[in-house]
Amino acid sequence: MEMSDMKHLLRVASASLLVVACAGADEIVARVGDKEIPLTEFEAAARKLRKTGYDHIEVVDQAAKLELLDGVIARELLILEGRKRGIDRDPTIADEILKTEQRALMSQLYEEEAVQKEYPHTDADLLAFFAEYQYDSEVFSRHIVCDSLDQALEVLTALKSGVDFESLVDSYSIKHI
Repeated sequence: MEMSDMKHLLRVASASLLVVACAGADEIVARVGDKEIPLTEFEAAARKLRKTGYDHIEVVDQAAKLELLDGVIARELLILEGRKRGIDRDPTIADEILKTEQRALMSQLYEEEAVQKEYPHTDADLLAFFAEYQYDSEVFSRHIVCDSLDQALEVLTALKSGVDFESLVDSYSIKHI
């Protein structure tokens, strides 16, 4: 499929889909090849598009919906053309598709099984736990990080002789660790 054919198809699809604003929840807003794009899928894809190249859209009016729909359709057309050309069978691409699928499966399983729906402990439970294991105290520390052992020994000598800690920080501590 030529790029000009894709642009033409995109314009035709956009023009024929002015009903997006009134579509019901399960209504199909576009068809690209054999794939139907329901309103819910369009809305999810539109949210993703707005986070990327379509972040200039501030108000989601009819014109913005059509622009976002153009983006969704263009994406589907590119996927369709890639499959038509066999790009999805390239070993590198096939491996990336498999990895993406595996990540999605693991993520979904993690959400369903590992994440607790409701956290069973109260604030009082947590405070009691911290008190029992003596995690209820805070420790504040200050450091002077030196470039060498010789500098560290100089700092130690100065501190033992009564020099103020804060005055040594600027002189001896390295700025970036």
